[in-house]
Amino acid sequence: MRPQASLGRVLDDLGATLLELVHGDPDLHPRQAAAIGGVVIHDPLDEPVLPQHALVLGVGVGDAAETARLLRTLGRQEAVALVVRAQQPCHGVNQLALA
Repeated sequence: MRPQASLGRVLDDLGATLLELVHGDPDLHPRQAAAIGGVVIHDPLDEPVLPQHALVLGVGVGDAAETARLLRTLGRQEAVALVVRAQQPCHGVNQLALA
């Protein structure tokens, strides 16, 4: 069985080349320090049941207001993070915010 990775470990392994943490600290909150329970792709047309401590890929998430609403929802569902595409393509970096 493979050991499960925490959000901090994922950030360390992928580094700033692929992900930029824009809000939160994965080492300070117990939920983010826990093992990631699964990776889920957000679908606005289907409200999934998330595994505990899910890392959610926000494919197609639009503006800041939509992102904020989704973060509030994911926080209530105990997701560890939301990954969205950066709004400014100059870095080619995905943004990650802790839920």
